[in-house]
Amino acid sequence: MGLALALAGCDKGDGLGLLGRSRASTESRRGSGGRNEEDDHPEGPRVWLSGVEFPAAYDWQRDTAYGSVDARLVLFRDGERRLAIPAGEKHHVSTDPDMHRIVGGHLYTDYSSGEATYIGRDGKELFRFDGREMMAGFLVRETEIWTLGLDRDTGRGITLRKNGEPVFTDPQGRLQAGDGREGGLLQEDDGHLYFYYYQETRKNGGTVVRNWYQVCDGRAENLLLPQGVSAILDACRTGGKTILATLTLNGGRNLTVLRGNESLAYSTGVGDSVRGIRILPAGGGKFYIKGEILSGSQVRPVLWDPEGVPNFLQTGTTILDAFAESGHFAYLWTNPQGSPVHCVVDGFGQSLEGRNHYISSHCARLSGGSFYLALTPFDRSAKPFLLKDGVRQEIPLYGYLTYVSITR
Repeated sequence: MGLALALAGCDKGDGLGLLGRSRASTESRRGSGGRNEEDDHPEGPRVWLSGVEFPAAYDWQRDTAYGSVDARLVLFRDGERRLAIPAGEKHHVSTDPDMHRIVGGHLYTDYSSGEATYIGRDGKELFRFDGREMMAGFLVRETEIWTLGLDRDTGRGITLRKNGEPVFTDPQGRLQAGDGREGGLLQEDDGHLYFYYYQETRKNGGTVVRNWYQVCDGRAENLLLPQGVSAILDACRTGGKTILATLTLNGGRNLTVLRGNESLAYSTGVGDSVRGIRILPAGGGKFYIKGEILSGSQVRPVLWDPEGVPNFLQTGTTILDAFAESGHFAYLWTNPQGSPVHCVVDGFGQSLEGRNHYISSHCARLSGGSFYLALTPFDRSAKPFLLKDGVRQEIPLYGYLTYVSITR
């Protein structure tokens, strides 16, 4: 399909594609082997960025030679180039933004051929397995690599794997949309690994019903709906408790959040409905909720804080993404024209001048109270840049930035 489809007409692209395998041509600033070991460095966080680099004369925004152009995945540390991996079918590496990620200062890739999926790190194949899966979750636990895969061809059928070996599978399973959380839809809480999924069944009359499940360390448990709850909208795990965003039908379509045995009512207005509801774990058992309230023909973006207090954004704006961490909160939004991007961190806003591509949810990170945002200008003659708490740092790359990660 090409990156042109992901970038055309909007500031946020959701590229789908392929990635990983062993190759001797991997480039590294530290020499052969594609390693990026830590040097002695001053105190403070390390900022890792990934991006896709193209030949200088190539129009990467149109990307007419998608899959055959001489492109590379590049890893930066604190703005310095550390690693470059050639992309393309013969290398089993894709330029699609959702097919690579940074974990612990390493660049992990996945790639689906016609029959198999390959997992790589820093340009070297780690393992492969049969089947075409796209990664909805990816966690590294010491020597273990856990992946949550969704069947690439059908969009349903999920498999949890450890180092490529299946631990849990459900051919009828479906997953909610991902977001910018590191780990994706896989979450670690109290030393256990969790994810949530659903199956869809159709009743007489055409009504579609979703049955939700919690999977803990590979063991599935059906999430039974309490009386008065008609549907689960989102689910996550934080602070040792399961959090469910649910819909109730008591006098209207109301949002109720279940935290363990607690029931928290969220104000939406009489007769209003909600959509796009997502739970944002914020550490310490706290969480935010983002979504939209529909009042007739009016759509109001809204963010509920950990006390359940709604904060309404201007009608007609769109929340691109929201991030929560240890008492801090940040979100990105656009005006009705989709540009420019605005960011708000702990209640303080900043308008970003010019038109910039926000390639994916992984191009922003909230860490240690600081907000990191990787943007790529529409103007191809301008360099992509990283904003840390509003301070701009240009990145020496002809192409676009795809991921931000912080190590301490």
